[in-house]
Amino acid sequence: MKVILQYISLTIFLSIIFLSCEKNYPVRGSEKKLVLNSVFTADSSWRLKLTNTKDPYSEDSILTISDASISIILDKNNIGFFSHTSNGIYTTDYVPKAKDVLSIEIKKDGYEDITANTYIPRKILLRGLSKEIVVNNENEKNIRYILLGDIAENYYLIVRHIVYKESVSLNNDTIPFLDTVSIQGVSSFFENILPPYANVKCLFGFRKNNSQEKISFQSYDGFVKNENLIKGISRIEVYSCSKEYYEYQKSLVRYKWSNHDINTSIINSSELYTNVNNGLGVFAGFNKVILLDTFK
Repeated sequence: MKVILQYISLTIFLSIIFLSCEKNYPVRGSEKKLVLNSVFTADSSWRLKLTNTKDPYSEDSILTISDASISIILDKNNIGFFSHTSNGIYTTDYVPKAKDVLSIEIKKDGYEDITANTYIPRKILLRGLSKEIVVNNENEKNIRYILLGDIAENYYLIVRHIVYKESVSLNNDTIPFLDTVSIQGVSSFFENILPPYANVKCLFGFRKNNSQEKISFQSYDGFVKNENLIKGISRIEVYSCSKEYYEYQKSLVRYKWSNHDINTSIINSSELYTNVNNGLGVFAGFNKVILLDTFK
């Protein structure tokens, strides 16, 4: 039970990092703007965070906004409001649904009004997956996955592969391991958003509804025969994204890479995507399908 709880906690932690990374937006010598952070999915509770920009050369701290007026618009109709809870966090009773086309309007004295638009795509209908062992040029084994399903819409896609393993230590203790593993696109519609030498942990691609190409990728996921291995689970996460969520996550990957890679000058550091009019931040919907594959 302890191991299961550790697995659940780690999974939730990784999901929070990937789905709702909140960044500070330093803006030197300019008028302060509102910063909106809200990424959300269908049939789940919805919240957002509201702060302001910060001059990196100023001693002022980033301010969380607690008294803004926030309206939700669905298909051009006002359907509700957000209420402040604490530390700039706002919540609403409205639960987003697949195919919702949503807008938000935020008003705060002393700031320009901000607006943003997005939508929530439907989940991709997948029936399962097939896999095969492939060997690369370094004679290393990888798993090639092909996702099975009939895709009848245009989709912005993000794919991740998470591996959970349990093994036994020399002291007969159960050791859990959870990691988002390196992944390589096989389907031609996947983008190469990082240099070839980068360690890619998620795939980005736009698949048209008239494409005959399957969603296919390969990954090294630790399928090594090991007497101490108790069990292993592959978790394939497939995100169907709004264009806003897709572009934001791409910019976030590039931002993190460019700020940690020794071959990239800080001058060329990638800018984070924003779709907030008169402000900064992100307002974006997505949906997600999870496929599990036990390998022992």
